[in-house]
Amino acid sequence: MRKIHYFLLTVLSAALFASCSSKIGDMPAEYFQVEPQVLELKTGKIDALVTAKFPPKFFAKKATLTITPVLVGENGKELTAASATYQGEKVKGNAQTISYKEGGNGTQAASFVYEDGFQKSGLYVDLAVKAGKKEYKLPRVKIADGVVTTPALVSAKNLTPSLGEDKFQKVIQQTYEAEIKFLIQQANVRESELKSQGIVAINNKLKESKNNQKETISGIDVQSYASPDGPQELNTKLAEQRQKNTVNYLNKELKKQSVKSEISTKFTAEDWDGFKQLVQASSIQDKDRILNILATYSDPDQREAEIKKMSSVYKGLAEDILPQLRRSKIKMTLDILGKSDQEILDLVQKDPKSLTADELLYAATLVTDKNAKAVDYQAVIDNYSQDWRGYNNLGYVKYLNGDYAGAASLFEKAYSISGNSNTNYNLALVALVNKDYTKASSYLAAAQTQGAAAADLAEARAVIQIYNGDYTGAVASTQGKNSDVAALSQILVNDYNKATATLNAVKNPDATTYYLKAIVGARTNAKDQVISNLKSAIAKDSSMAKKALNDIEFSKYFVDQDFLSIVK
Repeated sequence: MRKIHYFLLTVLSAALFASCSSKIGDMPAEYFQVEPQVLELKTGKIDALVTAKFPPKFFAKKATLTITPVLVGENGKELTAASATYQGEKVKGNAQTISYKEGGNGTQAASFVYEDGFQKSGLYVDLAVKAGKKEYKLPRVKIADGVVTTPALVSAKNLTPSLGEDKFQKVIQQTYEAEIKFLIQQANVRESELKSQGIVAINNKLKESKNNQKETISGIDVQSYASPDGPQELNTKLAEQRQKNTVNYLNKELKKQSVKSEISTKFTAEDWDGFKQLVQASSIQDKDRILNILATYSDPDQREAEIKKMSSVYKGLAEDILPQLRRSKIKMTLDILGKSDQEILDLVQKDPKSLTADELLYAATLVTDKNAKAVDYQAVIDNYSQDWRGYNNLGYVKYLNGDYAGAASLFEKAYSISGNSNTNYNLALVALVNKDYTKASSYLAAAQTQGAAAADLAEARAVIQIYNGDYTGAVASTQGKNSDVAALSQILVNDYNKATATLNAVKNPDATTYYLKAIVGARTNAKDQVISNLKSAIAKDSSMAKKALNDIEFSKYFVDQDFLSIVK
């Protein structure tokens, strides 16, 4: 009946004003087509194509019609898109001309920058007619309902910033190295060699560790050598005997200090590798010829014979190079036990200045309360102001507490000290929270270049992809992740089975997790799932009630008493 009414009205209007061909009658909603039929939020905007269908003998020949799309939100708040103008056949102008006899279609793009308050909204068109000197407006027409704002559920607020890790070690290893040199064709340990700086340092450390419960000799390594001159059989015996004599000396020293330690041993009969290194580092005559012989011949005897032919340089080798190869190398490894966890926790309270930056950062790992962690990170800032980790990690705490402005300031300070993968990533998260997706992309690219793991960047990248409407890309980025962002990506490509599995596997479900479960329930006509999960979402965040009441995802439940009982 409504169509018939409008048709008769149109015909009547055309007849009444046929003489001037300037009158346009009312346009019912049936004259408009909107694509998509259900408006959707993408890239922070709501975009639609509005097509006006003008029937034959409708568009007056001397009239112009301006159509302005208007998005009307809650409490009558309005957003206006660009207008489009159409003209009759006898109008002189640049607008699209519509035939009076045949009618025609006009399509225009409507774009609105999304704001809060337009989740529950309607798309209307305002219609302004001009005929000669007369101007009038036709009744506003509603042509579409609602906006799907589900993509806006994505948020970097649920992501975790990157911590600057401590390098604290409970056990620190120190090494002490020394050499005992031997005379040609001899293996006895000379008294003069035991006075070298390296041997004295090892003996002193043995004495100190004896009375220090936090120091332990974890091992001693002895490698003994003979120079590559002379018969190989003789050199083998020399190297082996030098090893035995060195070990005997060390065992006496260990026994004297009542210190126990394992000694590992190895001997090399002819130290050609050491010979090559010394020659390369020297300025000896014909160095390149010697190195060429080493590269050309692998047989030890042939090498020696060819080098000895170079009588002009062999004397220099015998005096400067070969004596350095007749030796035993000693390496002692000492394990030093650091402060205990309780000692560190006590000093944080009593004397934080006495702790290193790494010890203060480690202290934060010993407590679970975020405020307690903040105390440790502040102590790093107070005592080690040039260590980026203090600012970064205090920003981490503020971010988790929802103080994004405070976090941003600290992340920027950390970045000014060290623009590394951690600080770039954290600034990307802040940019995402502030919906600055261009800046976020730049920071993420820098973090990846600096070595941040792709898995760590995946969800932040997916946030950008969802914003840009690349839902398939977001699914790929979050593959294998059990998170709200991953589940939202799957919902947006209509893969509800995977989304359900992902949401069920979220380790610490929050209000958004349950809200997404409710959306899956609404889209799959599972009312019980809608009701139970909305209850859980609202229990964790009461603002979810108003959100659900205005969310077109739940439009089929807007008159359902069970639904209304939990959202109102």
